[in-house]
Amino acid sequence: MPPPNITSAISTISNEDYPAIQGVNDWTHASLGGVGISGVSKNGIGVLGKSTGGNGVVGTTRSDHHAGVLGQGTMGPGVHGTSKGKSAPGVVGENLRTGPGVLGKSTSADGTGVHAQNTGGGQGLYAQGTPAGRFEGDMNVTGNVGIGIDTPGFKLDVADRIRVREGTNSAGVWFFQQVPQQDQAFVGMDGDNSVGFFGNTGAGWGLTMDTTTGNVGIGTDTPGFKFDVADRIRVREGADSAGVWFFQQVPQQDQAFVGMDGDNSVGFFGNTGAGWGLTMDTSTGDINIPTGNINLVQGDIFLGGADCAEQFDIANGQQLEPGTVVILDEEGALRESCASYDKKVAGVVSGAGNYRPGIILDKRASEEGRAPVALVGKVYCKVDAQTGPIEVGDLLTTSSRPGYAMKAADPLKAFGAVIGKALRSLKEGQAMIPILIALR
Repeated sequence: MPPPNITSAISTISNEDYPAIQGVNDWTHASLGGVGISGVSKNGIGVLGKSTGGNGVVGTTRSDHHAGVLGQGTMGPGVHGTSKGKSAPGVVGENLRTGPGVLGKSTSADGTGVHAQNTGGGQGLYAQGTPAGRFEGDMNVTGNVGIGIDTPGFKLDVADRIRVREGTNSAGVWFFQQVPQQDQAFVGMDGDNSVGFFGNTGAGWGLTMDTTTGNVGIGTDTPGFKFDVADRIRVREGADSAGVWFFQQVPQQDQAFVGMDGDNSVGFFGNTGAGWGLTMDTSTGDINIPTGNINLVQGDIFLGGADCAEQFDIANGQQLEPGTVVILDEEGALRESCASYDKKVAGVVSGAGNYRPGIILDKRASEEGRAPVALVGKVYCKVDAQTGPIEVGDLLTTSSRPGYAMKAADPLKAFGAVIGKALRSLKEGQAMIPILIALR
């Protein structure tokens, strides 16, 4: 009797290990083919096979061009497999030789060879084997794909390493932006021995690593050192000051630091006792060497200044401008000269005109109440030609005009009171002229 609720054209039951219905077509012309059993239904099922122990439907063929079971559909699916078992598949394809177990084909540009769908939260397509499977051509996936994981959390979720092989171009991954609809960056191989990051909007190979040497380059794809930068770098301040530590393998510690010492000072720090050996004030350009010596083995030191000066304390109430002739008082402090041929003359306050001191001795942290006096070199000096015109090469001494020098006309009085030699002439009046300091 037929199964309940099914209207059948033919219904048979077999309780033995034999098929209930068997159809055989032994036509040998494979190009023409034939059908063993054909079932057609306008609304119901064309062929229904059920079995409580064996296979519901078995189709076999000895033809290389035809299928053991063929399902065709003009509106619905050609073959539909349903399983109500807990772990039994709806459709099983098996091949005991070299062909595919299941083959899906489509000749339409809008169709798909195999379409996998799951509306219950499970997997749309599951492949298992050693190897698990192989895909060729284009594959469109709307959900997440997991490799080595059955609960993928991203569009592609891999539970182990992946390998990207070189094809017609180098191996790597392009990153595409929806706006402006183009590849923006590439991560992969730059030739046979270089891997890095490529910016597609002008940067080029911004960062690369030589896979042979381990050298890393920024702005260059041929780094010659462990870290090779083709342009400037910026080191920002973090929890500590900005800079770079230099570590020695022996004795396994940081030996030196180059960087910022506060907000306005940069320098070199020795970590084994020297401390800040050399610093520069970033506001003034002043160089400070609080400890240690400067050793010059070969070569010269070039200074842009014109004289060697030394700082002295200024006597109370004195206002000394550059170019002023000064003397020392009983306390060793500077005062403006005011007498002719004064043997207490100390020199000229440095810094007038176009000349600046090249070296300043006894310089203190605070310059308040102190002034640099030129001891050697060229300096601009206030001179007075009232007692006689001054020619180039004339010896100069103090004058009665406060802060001014004059020509030393009396050699006997000038002994011990000479400031230096005039480097420019002055016929009359007062002026500021360059002189060569030569105290004697």
